[in-house]
Amino acid sequence: GSAWPAQAIELCGATNVAAGAKTPYPQIGLEQVIKANPRLILAGSQDPAVLTHWQQWPMLDAVKNRQLRLINPDELHRFTPRALHAVELVCEAIARASPTS
Repeated sequence: GSAWPAQAIELCGATNVAAGAKTPYPQIGLEQVIKANPRLILAGSQDPAVLTHWQQWPMLDAVKNRQLRLINPDELHRFTPRALHAVELVCEAIARASPTS
């Protein structure tokens, strides 16, 4: 989508599973995520349990390589000066998950 978090992912040089969505905050189905097989899964949350359910799909590259990351939603979802910190964390997570790192 075109929402701020999606723009942060693009700014950091990654492709969002929701790229090309017609709405800013699209609902992405589990099947779409599994088909895309992302190298990284980011969650706008401070609760680690949000990422726990991904362990059910160990064939996903993000799960295999333990690239499941939380980003503080207060920073990521609110376009304030603190959003810069969230973008930095998104970029660091993407860099760690890239095949060249």
